[in-house]
Amino acid sequence: SVAKPSSGAPVGATHDREKQQPLPADHPLFTVTHSSRDKQRQVQHYVELLRPLPLWERERIRVVDAGCGKAYMSLALVAYGRERGTRVELVGLDANAAVIETVRGIAAGLGYDEARFEATSIAGYESSEPIDLLVSLHACDTASDEAIAAGVRLGAEAIVVAPCCHHELAGQL
Repeated sequence: SVAKPSSGAPVGATHDREKQQPLPADHPLFTVTHSSRDKQRQVQHYVELLRPLPLWERERIRVVDAGCGKAYMSLALVAYGRERGTRVELVGLDANAAVIETVRGIAAGLGYDEARFEATSIAGYESSEPIDLLVSLHACDTASDEAIAAGVRLGAEAIVVAPCCHHELAGQL
């Protein structure tokens, strides 16, 4: 006899489904970026959080990542866009030129010609085209504040910011 929950369905019949991730676990993004299991989970969760945005129904989305760092999260948006058939034109901004060179290499290795990266301050970035989405994840010190201001200045339709802990700034306070 098989144990049945109160619904009458056999135990395990509805709970053994494999979770549907936004990106396949074997996606090249995870190989090229040498992502750990924790980083993969973080990337999947990030894309999952942004999936409900109505922007994904469009053929093209312009995304600015303000303070992109290694840009794993934004490259995941490009990957997810490709999975959906939505072109994600990404501009990653970071003041660290060495990090930008590294990320350019990663994007080139993935064949992401729709992603470009600029070594510039967030405040110094200008765009003649409208921005659909501005993201900034854990940008250091006041960069999260600068990202919000840039999103407003650039007329971004949506702004998604996860502020930094202000670790470097805390010593000055």
